[in-house]
Amino acid sequence: MTEGTDRTDSAGRDCQVSDSPAMVGQTIDRVAHRRVEPEWLADAWPRCRVVVIDGDRTLVGGDPPRLVLAPPDQAPDGDRMFLGVDADDTPYFA
Repeated sequence: MTEGTDRTDSAGRDCQVSDSPAMVGQTIDRVAHRRVEPEWLADAWPRCRVVVIDGDRTLVGGDPPRLVLAPPDQAPDGDRMFLGVDADDTPYFA
């Protein structure tokens, strides 16, 4: 089980901040060539999922705790980092 600290996310949901890597076991294609395509990145944002990071911790919630993947309109303000896409071509940002 993931250990962490209780907190509330930007949507007011009860969550935990994880002390362990959150995406272990996920298959993400880094599609590095997309990182230098501002238009593609802008088009990807509305359909992405966002990994919420606070310092060196990721936001998790549920029982058992799972990675919180926020829709882009609920993501906190801050820098965006493109992580890649999954097998369904869903983009992921942090």
